[in-house]
Amino acid sequence: MVEYLNRFGLSEREIKIHKQYYGFRTVHSDPDIGMAGQLVAAGRSLPELRGQGHLVRYVVQARTMPVAAPYSLNPLHEAREALGLSHAQTFALNQQACASALVSVELAGRMLAEDGDPDALALVLVGEKTFTDDALVLGVTAVMGEGARR
Repeated sequence: MVEYLNRFGLSEREIKIHKQYYGFRTVHSDPDIGMAGQLVAAGRSLPELRGQGHLVRYVVQARTMPVAAPYSLNPLHEAREALGLSHAQTFALNQQACASALVSVELAGRMLAEDGDPDALALVLVGEKTFTDDALVLGVTAVMGEGARR
């Protein structure tokens, strides 16, 4: 953790705050896999989804950061295609920052309830991969790691 935060010019005092006050010990990242790959891995880890893809009406990504990839790239759409869900409506939520995951689940439930098909499903993927240094360390309040959950 210390080596990671030193890259961003944080003082010893700021690093101590991250470790002692916020409880950060490690920052997880994998430079060998992109965001689409993380989302696909999370989706494929769901045994309940196998054979049920045709029922998925919505694919929702919940994330903290508003910008997830350079312009013209859309990792969520790449993941949707790789998971065989090209028919599903797909969008990301991020305006609620860390609470985006909870809001995404709640919104997906509402949309399914209004859908009218009791067998319809929504896939909510939670996670992101920062791609700029500015998004990796946010002052002395946050450190962004990488990961995706289903």
